[in-house]
Amino acid sequence: MRRARISMVVTAAVVAAVAVGSQPAAAIPAGLTAQLPIHGYQEMVLDEAHGHLIILDQAQLLVTDLRGKKLASVAEPYPTHLALSPDSGTVYVSVLGDNGQSSTIKAFDTGTFALKKTYDLYDGNTVPAELAVTGGQLFFSYRNIRSGPPGHSSTGVGSFDLADPAPVPRMAKHWVQLDVAPHIAASPAAPGVLLVGQAQVADYRRSVELDRYVVGPGVFTRTAALPADKAPLSDFGFSADGGQVVAATPWPDRYGGDLVLKSSDLSTVGNFDHSWTGGGEHLATGPGLVAESNPDGEVDVYTLGAFGDVLPLHRYLYGVDASMGHGIAFSHDGSRLYAITHDVDRDTYALHVEENPGLPQVYVFLDSRLPVPLGQPFAMTGQAKSAKPLPTSVTVRITRDGKPLTDVQVGADGRYSFTDQPSATGKHVYRASYAGDAGHVGSEAEIAVTVTDAPAGSGSPSSGTTSTTTNAGTSAAADTTFESAPGQELAATGGGGEAGMLAGAGAALVAVGGAVLLLLRRRPVGR
Repeated sequence: MRRARISMVVTAAVVAAVAVGSQPAAAIPAGLTAQLPIHGYQEMVLDEAHGHLIILDQAQLLVTDLRGKKLASVAEPYPTHLALSPDSGTVYVSVLGDNGQSSTIKAFDTGTFALKKTYDLYDGNTVPAELAVTGGQLFFSYRNIRSGPPGHSSTGVGSFDLADPAPVPRMAKHWVQLDVAPHIAASPAAPGVLLVGQAQVADYRRSVELDRYVVGPGVFTRTAALPADKAPLSDFGFSADGGQVVAATPWPDRYGGDLVLKSSDLSTVGNFDHSWTGGGEHLATGPGLVAESNPDGEVDVYTLGAFGDVLPLHRYLYGVDASMGHGIAFSHDGSRLYAITHDVDRDTYALHVEENPGLPQVYVFLDSRLPVPLGQPFAMTGQAKSAKPLPTSVTVRITRDGKPLTDVQVGADGRYSFTDQPSATGKHVYRASYAGDAGHVGSEAEIAVTVTDAPAGSGSPSSGTTSTTTNAGTSAAADTTFESAPGQELAATGGGGEAGMLAGAGAALVAVGGAVLLLLRRRPVGR
């Protein structure tokens, strides 16, 4: 079973008899990462029928295998959005017009990537945006750059009849909005249904009204709507079975979390809190799963139950990278998660492939008293937690300085403990690891304990001391040092208090209730 890993290294002197814990917020699954040969990013679709990822660059249609290896590319100036036909035989690309030429939508064969058909909008002022295929229709959202009152555009949804040998665009709906084409979504699991989000604020990702339409040749009928005061939406889409709609909001703390809606009438059946990461931007769904990304390069995975119940499973962290819009996708069976990120500093793009995103993570925590006097046995405790119950007779392997120390039994409450007595002063790194099982992904956690020849409590900072540290890891407080990998997150609690703060370039130490705490931003190990 593949394991996830988070590395944590601490050396500290604290007030005697105060327990200081090392508790990662989540272990980090280490999956495949492949650099992509692109110099910009627009959108991605997953074509499992052919074993392809289809990625839009700023000037090309890039085709890779499912591990990110380039297979082919098609030069295409100014592409914007993609849609895959329900039978995976055709990929549609909306293309902006250039030098007064009409904007078009092009259809490519997904087996050969030969151009099959061009759908012309016959109007250089109509700019196509997002695409969706359902009910025998190719839908496109658009804005008309020369219509509408001053400061606004005429925007809406149009369509082509795919059965028509010489199709002409049919403008099914018009709105007057703030220069932003609507967001649209469809699913093979909900044939003949189109979701339309009307963007009524300047930020195009945030729509305040969601409409459900029944569609077909000559049919475009609104059957349900999400009230505008429910929440501004950054993204929405159907669940894998088509029975629900998941809608993300960039401000979940204001609106009670992201929404789970019944797809038949858009009534709310559940919600889930995503406010601890500042709100989600983009969604993907798999069988019984939903993934949500945010601009900080974080992707969270949740279970999605039949009655709108949502349970957190994973958090994937990609360092300083930014998760891209429409850049996450589940495999058809939910066994893989694909995510594209952008390293802003290096201006490079990467594909991440995570195995078993639907298996719950087992988070392994460690706690210890610091510092430890030489020659005195000390106890270390920990806890194994998961969103789903662990099997019976679970053991956690403990190593000290890379060498096996003991295997400890995990109790029914997930807690475990062991005793050690290092024979040398200095820093000793303890690692707890759970290998995983058929229903869980394992993890590792580390904590470094300083063994000193001084009596317990000597040289420790007084209660209430607050210090800061740099990336070099040396604290300004006397006899207190903290070390960590740059960008890592570490939290310590004790003395009846709990605190910490995020730091970009450095870290922060906070004294609460007589304990010194450290919280650094975490990133994957070995990526």
